[in-house]
Amino acid sequence: MHSMTAFSRIQSSFEPYELTWEIKTVNHRFLDIFFRLPESMRFLEPHLRQLISQKLSRGRVEVSLQLKAFQSQSLPRLNQHLLNELINLSTEIADKYQIPNDFGVHSCLTWPNIWENNDTGSQEVLKEKCLESFDAAIDELLMFRNQEGQAIAFLLKERVEGIQKHLKLIKSELINEPQRLRDKIKSKMELLVPGVVDEQRLEQELALLLMRLDIAEEIDRLETHLIEMNKAIENKGAIGRRLDFLIQELHRETNTISSKTDSKSISYHSIEIKVLIEQMREQIQNVE
Repeated sequence: MHSMTAFSRIQSSFEPYELTWEIKTVNHRFLDIFFRLPESMRFLEPHLRQLISQKLSRGRVEVSLQLKAFQSQSLPRLNQHLLNELINLSTEIADKYQIPNDFGVHSCLTWPNIWENNDTGSQEVLKEKCLESFDAAIDELLMFRNQEGQAIAFLLKERVEGIQKHLKLIKSELINEPQRLRDKIKSKMELLVPGVVDEQRLEQELALLLMRLDIAEEIDRLETHLIEMNKAIENKGAIGRRLDFLIQELHRETNTISSKTDSKSISYHSIEIKVLIEQMREQIQNVE
């Protein structure tokens, strides 16, 4: 089991660069990936998206890369294409809105990514190091997602055991239900006709009431769903949707028990089961 909530941060330094990858994941119905990369590294995005898709199946993934370049032996050159775009855009805006064009030499020379490194070999090394450190960041992220997933699995197992205990107590209460209901019907009949109780009518009423209030099937289905829940918890794959389906079924069967029973004790246990189910639902929202 893996959590969808995790964070990893990897730093790497090599002449003349320092780079920092940060990857943050939170819960989401599908795999949703967002990148914040320097303009000069945007060409990596398709490859990075493919790498993430191979290792993650669900969650909102936010990836950022901070890249710092230190003093290099080779002289940089102007990004002529970007420079032309900036000058044309500033002129267009100034003409359109009839405002002074203050975009001067200083603005051009200090614009992000306006300088390019002449060292093609250095760029290849940068690309290689970026991908290498990104792999390390993904591996760290998976480790944290796995650790968080194990913690969630432990909590889910505790809740499953709690539900099983309440079901066991409900089943013990069912042993006394026929007699409790018989006494209840008999008491009502005696109120209507004091001193006279039609035993045949009493047994008919009891049979009808027992049929209407029978919750044995719901209990059987709950126990089956709990077995499936434990199997899913032990699964190492992406089982978040499977767990979500089982939670819905657990909730539905428990609601049916609550609506059928008129026993205060069984009603109490069904409420406690609902509380445990809601606690499980909150945890499952973070499961991949």
